[in-house]
Amino acid sequence: QKPLTAVRTDARTNLIDACQVATMSVPEVGVVFSSRLFRGCRATKLDAWSMDAFGSPSCPPLAELGLGVQLAPHVLPKRAAATFDPRLEPRVLSVRTFPGLEPKLLLGALSGLDRMRTQDQAWSSRRSAPGTCRASSDLSCRWWTPRARSTCPS
Repeated sequence: QKPLTAVRTDARTNLIDACQVATMSVPEVGVVFSSRLFRGCRATKLDAWSMDAFGSPSCPPLAELGLGVQLAPHVLPKRAAATFDPRLEPRVLSVRTFPGLEPKLLLGALSGLDRMRTQDQAWSSRRSAPGTCRASSDLSCRWWTPRARSTCPS
């Protein structure tokens, strides 16, 4: 797609439409493109070269934007705020590791922890090692103390 500063672009219209939809009472995550609002989990890029690049083949648009805004009847109704189970742990950090990841990058997030639990899918194919517990049928977990250590050559 072209940037907002380009002459032949639909970026300004898309931005204005997105701002307008954001102020409406549509309690869904959406993608606004080409004067249409698509349900976020159903939107897909259909064409890399067209101004009409996004669509939703399995779900009609939630809204059509023109002189006015026409909301579709299948827009989800507003719901009461959900209450969360107080037993859920709020301090969760998901980290995807890869070869060459510098352990010092994680120290800020891990500072102040005396121990933590990790879940590792690689352990699921083996029997549980000493000190591990079965978290579910496909994940194992281990308790460990965070330290800055790299197993990669310097």
